[in-house]
Amino acid sequence: MERALSSSTDDQLPLLSIIVCVKDDQEAFRATLESLAALPVGSSEVIVSDGSEDRRETEAQINEIKLGLEVRYLWNPPLGVYPAINEGLRCVRGEWVYVLNSGDLLIHASAGSLFCALGESTSDILLFQVSCIRDGTPVFESKADMRSIFWPHQGVFLRHKIHRQLGFYNEGFKVVADQVFLHMARARYSTSVFKEVIAEYDLRGISSGTDLRIRKEFWLVRKMHGVNPLTNFFWSYVRPIIRGLIDRFLSPRIVDAYLKRRYGD
Repeated sequence: MERALSSSTDDQLPLLSIIVCVKDDQEAFRATLESLAALPVGSSEVIVSDGSEDRRETEAQINEIKLGLEVRYLWNPPLGVYPAINEGLRCVRGEWVYVLNSGDLLIHASAGSLFCALGESTSDILLFQVSCIRDGTPVFESKADMRSIFWPHQGVFLRHKIHRQLGFYNEGFKVVADQVFLHMARARYSTSVFKEVIAEYDLRGISSGTDLRIRKEFWLVRKMHGVNPLTNFFWSYVRPIIRGLIDRFLSPRIVDAYLKRRYGD
């Protein structure tokens, strides 16, 4: 079900459509909405795809935070994250598409340069850097690099035409549907890379677990990128177990120090 909880007085189509997925964690959702307050008025539409059992709290948060942007609300319980994103994609009207999960934050200081890039770029994909945090503390920055296998979706802006031509996310995946889609898109469309940090997200997520199904999905993405089978097995199955044991029995700080050394400056 779609509802317009706020509307723009300008009939012009927005430059950017931001899909925000939320399920029950209202504190994280509020932080995400507040991070969008720096966006220029009338520049964007926000599509909230809500998988919560009770929609009243989500609607109250949207009404309380005055964004100055058009907000469209979808209530579709109990969808998973990729079905929720796909529901949002079906409603997109902007030229560009950006996906944030509840708890992801857009960096205020980067909003101005972002819209310059969106308005001036001739590329179809814009790739920015993302700050990875744990419990509010920065750990490392995910570098914007064409050679990287995994591109955090929080740093990726796609022209809407890419979804019109390639379709939506494969809902059969639990955590890598965005990466599988991006693998197709980056092979067919032009990309511009920006060294500016555009967003931050917390490392504590489902994709950081050791569940075998999740590991198999990461193995598949690495295989798609041509990673050596033995190397792929180690990175997809062995390393997550070692990392999980260190995280559980020693200290997350050891994991964070390794991540910062590997991916940081």
